[in-house]
Amino acid sequence: MATTTSENVPVFSSLESVYGGDGGSQLEEAQIRYDNLKSKFQQVFGHLPDVFARSPGRVNLIGEHIDYEGYSVLPMAIRKDTIIAIRKHDDSESPKQVRIANFR
Repeated sequence: MATTTSENVPVFSSLESVYGGDGGSQLEEAQIRYDNLKSKFQQVFGHLPDVFARSPGRVNLIGEHIDYEGYSVLPMAIRKDTIIAIRKHDDSESPKQVRIANFR
């Protein structure tokens, strides 16, 4: 079950809560992806990530950007998603920066 922050962003503590707890292939694939991301993050940045963030995929079957003009659209969630690993650097002496790496 998700908890909610003051901005109403769902926060999950397990992959089962997001990908299903039936032990199916979607959960297994997700576990492999998260493990690979965690391992690569540690290899590149020297630390484990603090958190992961996920954005579900979406496709518009009817209409792309036409809703701005009042027309109907039919967006649907898809199985593909994007995940990122995040770690806050504790060194207050260093300038603020964001380092991005594509681990594909």
